[in-house]
Amino acid sequence: MKKTTLRKSILITLALIIVMGVLSSNVFAAVPVIVSGQDGNNTSTFTVTFNTNGGSIVASQSVTSGNKATRPATNPTREGFTFDDWYADSSFTTKFNFDEAITANTTVYAKWTSSASVTPTPTPTPTPAATPTTNQDSSLPQTGDASDYAIFALIGLCAVVSVVAFVKAKKYNLK
Repeated sequence: MKKTTLRKSILITLALIIVMGVLSSNVFAAVPVIVSGQDGNNTSTFTVTFNTNGGSIVASQSVTSGNKATRPATNPTREGFTFDDWYADSSFTTKFNFDEAITANTTVYAKWTSSASVTPTPTPTPTPAATPTTNQDSSLPQTGDASDYAIFALIGLCAVVSVVAFVKAKKYNLK
């Protein structure tokens, strides 16, 4: 193995490890997406996230910089509460203005008011059914965990290739 080939293989391996590390992290999650428009101008796209504070899920929106977010077609629901409105801050001091242009990633907060409560009549406590025993191990990976192990496997493979290249270089006395 030539000296330059060894150096190239080590550099490629290190580059792959760095790329995999960057791709496996969420470093780009909060970075606005830059899109080149038809007129050639770059425009930013921002995310408007709806924090429902325990209510039903409301999908986030991708909004091009300078455009407006759209009020969700249906209000979220939450048992025992009535939806009040969307607010620009988590302390519910300023209502969110859907007529205002979006210029950054934005979180909108749902405010709830407690529904008039009626004292419930107590219901008898049911006798719990016997729980079946299974041989399931709670330490088994959950759905979606496999991708983390795949990244580590790839990093390990790159490390093995680097060690093999190093051993071959030492065997042929390449420095």
